Amino acid sequence: MPFPPPINEALENYDKKKGPWRRLIGTLFPSTGHQYQAAIRALRRLSEADQTNFLKFNQCFIENEPNCTQESFKVYQALLDYLNTIGKSSSFEPVQQLHASKLLTDNLDKLIHLKDDEFSLLAKLLSQLKKKNLLSQTNFDNTAKYFETTNEHISKKFNDLVKAVEILDMLLTQENFNLLLSNPALVNILTILKANDLLTSNNCCAIFNDGNQYLRIDKAYNSVWLPLNTYLSTLTDLKEKQWRFDQLICLMKEKNPEEKIKNFICRLNSEGTESVKNKSTVKCFTAPPRRSKSRSSLQDLVTLRPQHGTL
Repeated sequence: MPFPPPINEALENYDKKKGPWRRLIGTLFPSTGHQYQAAIRALRRLSEADQTNFLKFNQCFIENEPNCTQESFKVYQALLDYLNTIGKSSSFEPVQQLHASKLLTDNLDKLIHLKDDEFSLLAKLLSQLKKKNLLSQTNFDNTAKYFETTNEHISKKFNDLVKAVEILDMLLTQENFNLLLSNPALVNILTILKANDLLTSNNCCAIFNDGNQYLRIDKAYNSVWLPLNTYLSTLTDLKEKQWRFDQLICLMKEKNPEEKIKNFICRLNSEGTESVKNKSTVKCFTAPPRRSKSRSSLQDLVTLRPQHGTL
């Protein structure tokens, strides 16, 4: 099976225009393959089955990148144009990243089902893992289960995983990456924390703590995090937001925490509703309102408001 026409044409032009030194070597030692630049030689040696595999083309040039002054660089440019034509232009970067981390050879075939936007996602993920020294074969194998298939549901999980890792950024560790791998939907909680300026190391430790597993299950997102986010969005004081988050975490240490959290969220909803009503009826305030008695009723949940230092 021949190369795709654009690649084949570029190779033919290369044969016509390659330098005199390579022409001489080709004449004297035609069987060595040294009449070709290394990337071209790698292309020429591809099996018939691999001559239509765009990932193999990438590998040839990434492992043997030509100089921009060489005639073979025009074949490289033709390859980039071809990748753009078939909607795989984003495939080059993640293949390059895997090569730089010495993970390419055993993993190239795992990328074959990726779409162009998913190659872009993979490039972002590999970059984040590399930054935290987490780009290992084990982590790549565990990540690959999300894109070694054409299943759209898996693609959604892969997207969530990449977004979650991006949100964590410098807070990413092997431990919380393992949790994200098993539950990419945690991106929803991390998004809420970030939106409310609560994405701190301590808060992430609280969320990823094994003792707070209830807060990470799917039903907790709708019953706890969404209403909590609605309430937090009514607050402007970051210390107040942190206090509410701390209350939530403290309730996980109580007996029957699910029931207490349910009551806690209901009370916050009432406060939030009352706050919105007050804002709609009072145009301005000359002084901050005194804390309502309804807030003191939360003392049965968390008896003492924690003192806050620097966040």
